[in-house]
Amino acid sequence: MTKIDNKNSRFTNLDKIYFPKLRLTKGDVIEYYRKIAPYILPYLKDRPENLNRQPGGISKANFYQKNLTGNLPSFTKTIKVHSESTNKDVNYLVCNNIDTLLYMANLGCIEINAWNSRIGKLDYPDYLIIDIDPGDNTWSELIKVAKMVKEVLDESCLKSYLKTSGKSGLHVCVPLGAKYHFVEVRKFSELISSVV
Repeated sequence: MTKIDNKNSRFTNLDKIYFPKLRLTKGDVIEYYRKIAPYILPYLKDRPENLNRQPGGISKANFYQKNLTGNLPSFTKTIKVHSESTNKDVNYLVCNNIDTLLYMANLGCIEINAWNSRIGKLDYPDYLIIDIDPGDNTWSELIKVAKMVKEVLDESCLKSYLKTSGKSGLHVCVPLGAKYHFVEVRKFSELISSVV
C-alpha cells in the first residue's frame, strides 16, 4: 500500500495497467484526477455517485456499485436514499473533496458517474442529458441527430450544450436549474426525442 502526498488516501496496485494501448497505469489515472480535482470537484459537489468500477482497466469487465457500507475512510460522506425498485435504502458515496475523488479512482472508477441532482433536491435535476449513442450509425449521422436536437431545443427557447459522452457517443446537455421534478424532465426528454 502506498501513501501519496501524505494525504489520508491510501492507494494500491499503482502499476496495474489501466489503458493497455497507451501503457497508462492506475497510478496515472489517480494522478490525472489529482491534477483536475480543482476543476471537476465543483461539478461533483453534493451529488450521489454511481460507481462504475473497472478494477482490471478500461478493456476488462466493469461493474456498478451504488451501496457503500462498512468501514469507509473518515474523509468520505454518504447519503442514504430509498430505492423504490428494491424497497431498500442505498448508501451513495458523495464526492465533496479530493481525497474522496482519489479514493474513487483507487476503487477503479475510471469514469465518474454523478447524479444530475444534488442533495436536498434529489428529485429535481440540474440538467437534462440527451444521450446520442451510435449503435451501427456513423459519426456524421450522430452529428446530424445532435444538430436536430439543438434545433428542437432552440425552438423551445432552451439553451443546450454539446459534449462527447466519454465513450463513442454525444451528450446534449440542457441546464434546468433544479426547477422541474424528475418526472417532468423525463416526459420533456421523451417529447424532444419524439419530435427529433
